[in-house]
Amino acid sequence: MTKPFQFLGLVSNESILVVLTNEHPQTVAVILACMKPSQAAYIIEALHPERQLAVIRRMATMRQVERVVLEIIEKEFYKQVSNQDYVNIGGIDTVVDTLLHVEPETTSNIMKNLVEDDPDFVELVKIRCVFQKVYESSTE
Repeated sequence: MTKPFQFLGLVSNESILVVLTNEHPQTVAVILACMKPSQAAYIIEALHPERQLAVIRRMATMRQVERVVLEIIEKEFYKQVSNQDYVNIGGIDTVVDTLLHVEPETTSNIMKNLVEDDPDFVELVKIRCVFQKVYESSTE
């Protein structure tokens, strides 16, 4: 069985946000619970503070969703998102995933060269790489 909402990795956060804007907080919570944490965080940050709380509360208290209900939500959400004009490519997550798969010496050289142009970006990449390594080691 495939992971629910797997297609969201190909959709821009902005497109997801547009579709979720008018959804009920419970529906938003279900969808966010199936997303990568970095994508879910983007959506949460973009919501109005009261809506943030409503969604987070529902995410925290949600335990199980019937598979058939999840499939219905996923199918409808896919249709709505598919009507958007943007597809997510690149970005910080792509850079981190790529750097974690190249030889350490290559990563080191890239980071040394990047730090001259954009030290803040390099710091962000380093932090994300550490978090990704911690996450991967905790799920093994």
